[in-house]
Amino acid sequence: MLETLDASCCESLARITSSIGSLVSLQYLSLQRCPSLRDIPDSIGKLASLTELDLSGTGIEKLPESIGSLVSLRCLSLSSCYSLREIPDSIGKLTSLTELDLFLTGIEELPESIGSLRMLETLIASYCVSLACIPSSIGSLVSLRHLSLTGCRSLRKIPDSITKLKDSGCRILGDRRIFPDQSI
Repeated sequence: MLETLDASCCESLARITSSIGSLVSLQYLSLQRCPSLRDIPDSIGKLASLTELDLSGTGIEKLPESIGSLVSLRCLSLSSCYSLREIPDSIGKLTSLTELDLFLTGIEELPESIGSLRMLETLIASYCVSLACIPSSIGSLVSLRHLSLTGCRSLRKIPDSITKLKDSGCRILGDRRIFPDQSI
């Protein structure tokens, strides 16, 4: 049974077939640096054993709602997915997720459901230049130890609930213009 699939750096890989959902023992899937890959099939939600998904540097424009079915997922890397504009609400169902890397994505807001990620320890959203909104539910991330918002030039205001994170020992990195009254 296949547990690891690494298709990194396949520059001409443009499509993943829905049969990927039949790899039920798959724990690690890397499609990083496959810039021609624009779509992830819904069947990815059938990969119940998947613990790490690396889509960094792909051309994906959206994640399927079925991503929320990956209940064993601990690490989701979407860094440098410039065309990715939104994160589906179903991400809040990823109860095992400890690391979410959104560095250099085109996301415009984080979904309210992100507050349901009680195991999340690291959230990297640096240089998401279109990120304009962070929900107040972010204060519910009780396990968060590292939050990076550096270079998010569209972000004008952060929710007051973020002080809960700081008070619980979370290291927050960001620009002074969005954290004017706080030492970060």
